[in-house]
Amino acid sequence: MSTLRSLLPPFLYNKLLALKPYGYQGDYPNWEAAVAASGGYTSVEISARLTTAAQAIRSQKAKYERDSVLFSDETVVFPVLSALLHALTFAPDLNICDFGGGLGGYYFQHLQLMPKNSAWSWQVAELPATEAIGKAYLEDNRLLFHAYEKPTSPAQSFLLLGCVLPYLEDPYAWLDQFYADGHSWLLVDKHPMLSTSDKDRLTIQQVSPKIYPASYPAWFFSESKWNKWWQDRYELVFQYHCDDYSNIPDSRFRGYFFKRKKKV
Repeated sequence: MSTLRSLLPPFLYNKLLALKPYGYQGDYPNWEAAVAASGGYTSVEISARLTTAAQAIRSQKAKYERDSVLFSDETVVFPVLSALLHALTFAPDLNICDFGGGLGGYYFQHLQLMPKNSAWSWQVAELPATEAIGKAYLEDNRLLFHAYEKPTSPAQSFLLLGCVLPYLEDPYAWLDQFYADGHSWLLVDKHPMLSTSDKDRLTIQQVSPKIYPASYPAWFFSESKWNKWWQDRYELVFQYHCDDYSNIPDSRFRGYFFKRKKKV
């Protein structure tokens, strides 16, 4: 499928995705309705997959995981790396708060290119089961795991939201809380956008069985609503296109790197 993605224009690739039994479906009125229509997932099975993945990373049989899928090379995401290095020029002791960061995939993807002589740290905030696996197998002198709650936010902190907002019941309430916490920089990666709609769309994501059997609610965000939220709060340093595609019409995945605006 990755080869087809590189050969086909997005609209044809999206039509191909629509023919598959997995992807994004529906337009639900509220979170409760989407939860009732989704199948959830078997936490025991996913925990077992994550434990296996963590063991493979620790033994250096894999570089990192994403959604329990293992990868054998770092696959640097250059806009993410650029944002991290930009922030580090201002704060060598930067605290990177990776909210919903799994087993530290972004950390392991970019570790080799991060400065070795700076006192930066990386905290992953995750669900208890994932937190426990990360602590047991992957914590080191820079990478720490803690409970899935608002990250700690010292004065010079960098909040990373890597495709986690779509899976939160009230993402804008979380965003308001993150802003109130006072993080200096905000990076939102793989953010699913609707370019012509003035309303967010709540779907159910059917996960490919090659990953694990699951379905759960997932938001697509109105681009106009999203822009209204951040423009009074942040300065946009840069934005970028992401390679991800979906079967939802008028959708695209974007990345945004923000610096907090100074109060006048």
